[in-house]
Amino acid sequence: MPNWLAPTYNGTPFILFGMAHLAALALTLSVCFLLAWFSRQPAATPPRKTAMRYVLVGMLLGTQIVWDIWQISVGVWVVSWSLPLHLCQLTQLLSAVMLLTRSSRLFEILYFWSVVGATQALLTPNLTHWGFPHIGFLAFFVSHGATLLAIVFMLSVEGLRPTWGALWRTCLITNLLLPFIMLINWLTGGNYWFVSRAPNTSSLIDYLGPWPWYLISLQAIGIMLFIAALLPFVWRPHLRKVNAPAG
Repeated sequence: MPNWLAPTYNGTPFILFGMAHLAALALTLSVCFLLAWFSRQPAATPPRKTAMRYVLVGMLLGTQIVWDIWQISVGVWVVSWSLPLHLCQLTQLLSAVMLLTRSSRLFEILYFWSVVGATQALLTPNLTHWGFPHIGFLAFFVSHGATLLAIVFMLSVEGLRPTWGALWRTCLITNLLLPFIMLINWLTGGNYWFVSRAPNTSSLIDYLGPWPWYLISLQAIGIMLFIAALLPFVWRPHLRKVNAPAG
């Protein structure tokens, strides 16, 4: 088995803001801008937009399937870590549903989860030693990048927009899910959503104090970041145009 498919990786380890990390960030940002730009071109016909939507669905679901198959094949799939209950993985799967159904109801939640959650994850990946081109590195950046692309698609192609009401509904739904996630962590010994303990790698949580106090700080920071993600649509009137809800 090639080393890039092995659970233990002997290549160059992941380096925060190293060349591979910066290249992945630049590629993700470039593709997001390219999708937004192309959606406004005459060549972006309805059939091509539909094709792009299904390509994104394939990326979102395909990456998760490949990731699960790899974990099972090398014997590292464990219930305490491998269930698709991490916030970014949950966002990833729901983004596929959002694209398939063109749902504005899902969009209003996933916009904030993606823009805030996926962006933070891309900036501070929980990759430990898996550097490029390990499958862990590739799956991480493809899946998180695809969630952002799904949001860009809904913004630029479907014309949906986040609102103040959506922000507070997202906060409410997120908090309603927390007891369920904490129960799963208790039953499995896992750390989904990092609500049981801080992650092992560097992240924003490192500066928010010990558990459980960082959970309170995260609530405040999360709301501030949600507001920051909404502000462009509040300050720029031409960005507030919204299509009728699709579902």
